[in-house]
Amino acid sequence: MSPRTKLAFLLALAALPLLEIGVLIRLGQAIGFARLALLVIATAILGTIVIRRVGVSMVSRALQGIERGRDGLGPILDGFLQVVAGMLLIFPGVISDAIGILLLVPPLRHWLISSGILKIFGSVSFEGADGRYKGPEKTPDGKADDDAHSVTIEGEYERLSEKTIPAERAVRRTR
Repeated sequence: MSPRTKLAFLLALAALPLLEIGVLIRLGQAIGFARLALLVIATAILGTIVIRRVGVSMVSRALQGIERGRDGLGPILDGFLQVVAGMLLIFPGVISDAIGILLLVPPLRHWLISSGILKIFGSVSFEGADGRYKGPEKTPDGKADDDAHSVTIEGEYERLSEKTIPAERAVRRTR
């Protein structure tokens, strides 16, 4: 990320609370304090429900995907975006609530995951269950450019002990 992009992101992040306060004041003038308070409380309750629902199921969905031979990163990122949506709904503010509600829309989350979120993890590259390459860079012929971000460590090893586990201490499956 360039220094200008970082500065713009930092300024936008600093301006967000000021925008939230301004929009809350305007909305409070338009609809009244009582309705605005109910709206803020309702979205906070919705955010709490989303976080509780997603928290436990995110890990189980990722493990199920891995067991079926699919990648586990997609469900984890999907769950992460849902938790972020829940947190944005908990924070008082109309802008954060709007972003949180948008993140609850499944097609939008899938589009974010497939288009941009994986770029944050610059060194992650893997092949999905569908055989398509998913990663940071490709060469002009469409193959993965593994040399761009990879490090090869060469070395030697020696096994110090070759102890076998006695049969009575071995782990056995019980049915």
